[in-house]
Amino acid sequence: MATSGDGNCLLHAASLAMWGIHDRQLILRKELHEALTKATYKDALYRRWRCEDPVVYESLEEFHVFVLAHVLRRPVIVVADAILKDSRGEALAPIPFPGIYLPLEVHPCYRSPLLLTYDAAHFSALAPMEQDPSISPQLPGV
Repeated sequence: MATSGDGNCLLHAASLAMWGIHDRQLILRKELHEALTKATYKDALYRRWRCEDPVVYESLEEFHVFVLAHVLRRPVIVVADAILKDSRGEALAPIPFPGIYLPLEVHPCYRSPLLLTYDAAHFSALAPMEQDPSISPQLPGV
């Protein structure tokens, strides 16, 4: 699903995957901020962040996806290539986002994971395609 490129693509992608709309009122962004500054588990999140990211960054990190899993109280799966490649296919840099993010500091409310993709420095929502029930897959030799 196409996601706006306004700097909030992670949260827009999550909103699109769950509710089918962009998070134009930045509700998820506010909830993410609340989790990082006021949640009862904020100290545990901070300890995890310091252990995993000793260098302080000023942009989106995989830690933000981890916190989003806590805000949504559900697993988040990010599908992406592991290595950024140039036009000739040669490796340029690792892509840190692919993986499974679990809300370890809260009791999850939803078992079904939120599926996102990360490509070209942009998050997008993944949604299952509806299949026409009258079309059945053809098995070889049948």
